[in-house]
Amino acid sequence: MVTGIIPDLIGEIFQEAGYTHQYIEKPLPWNRALLHLKHGKLNIAEFIFDTKERREYLVYPKIPFFSERTGFIQNKDNRIALNDLEIDTLKQYKYVVVRGKSYGKKIDELIKGLDVETVYAEKQAVEMLSKGRIDFIIGDILANMKHAQILGYADLLEVNSKLIVETPNYFAISKKLPNAEKIVNDLGDALIRIIKDGRYDKVLAKNKTIKSDYLEKHFFSLIR
Repeated sequence: MVTGIIPDLIGEIFQEAGYTHQYIEKPLPWNRALLHLKHGKLNIAEFIFDTKERREYLVYPKIPFFSERTGFIQNKDNRIALNDLEIDTLKQYKYVVVRGKSYGKKIDELIKGLDVETVYAEKQAVEMLSKGRIDFIIGDILANMKHAQILGYADLLEVNSKLIVETPNYFAISKKLPNAEKIVNDLGDALIRIIKDGRYDKVLAKNKTIKSDYLEKHFFSLIR
């Protein structure tokens, strides 16, 4: 059973809307998962930013269901004092991001002017930073720090508290799925209902600490 704050929220939303869903078993690189969504091999992304490009093949609800905290993660032994997102300062360092992921408009634009390597998953990024191959990971704080914990590197890394950007996150349905518009509207309405009746806050309270299933391999599921 998949557990954690995101799967638990999705479970409440789907149950309220009268749908069931099944998680895929095999992890996929982010770019491949997006291609599967585009071509209908996967039906739903349950944790994804809203971008113009993705709206060509995905349908989004009217409101986000979560907010992702994107940050700059660094090695404690090589602490670098960054106080703002000034491009001239940031250009002095090396970064790693997950290939194909969006980090919101502000960070995506910033990355274009930096020395950035790409990897297929957060696990690789954490290993590169821990070994001193790059100066910063740019990415989802919770996911990266959870990987650091699993790999035994959590005590070596820290988040730069002055460079954190919060971006609305959505679930989205592949346009290849029949009745995609109706499904996403049903799910969006269900989200509003669980927010209003307090179930949303109860899930957040239950998941004060992130659980081990909050990893990228569980973000894509099949609607039944």
